[in-house]
Amino acid sequence: VRGIKYSRNFGYQRSIYQAYLECKGECAIQIDCDLQDPPSLIPVFYEKWDKKGYKAVSGVRKSRKEGQLMNWSRKLFYRTLNFLSDEGMPPDVGEFRLIDRKIIEVLRIVGDHQPYLRGLVSTLGFKQYFYSYNRERRQVGVTKFHFSDLIGIGMDGVLNYSIVPLR
Repeated sequence: VRGIKYSRNFGYQRSIYQAYLECKGECAIQIDCDLQDPPSLIPVFYEKWDKKGYKAVSGVRKSRKEGQLMNWSRKLFYRTLNFLSDEGMPPDVGEFRLIDRKIIEVLRIVGDHQPYLRGLVSTLGFKQYFYSYNRERRQVGVTKFHFSDLIGIGMDGVLNYSIVPLR
């Protein structure tokens, strides 16, 4: 386990991306510290990678214990993104994932300044597994994401993951 301290806040997606690039191991696991994603699934993700040969294992949230408006907004976003994209991405996939060294090296080559990792990792073409689970309520602290921050990540997703803006 390594910790990285940045000189300033570079944003959620960019920080995760940079942490992947700093990884020295054969795989990397990203999990938020608020414990909404269960750490007990890490061995399951690891086994899918180690024994089954998946290069990415991503958590897909079957249910979320959040407000109705937020749940509805997220569902609408994922459906819209998949409609605008030629690539299919399972709705409700998050950043809770394990990725292989090969994916990390491709991410290094891509060099995206404003990455949308959910879309980027899913379009790289490597063997992937999507594990469904129920997402719990936040155990520690309060969210620092405002609705406008989520809109910004959503815009990155539409601009980086779909071809409609180019058309």
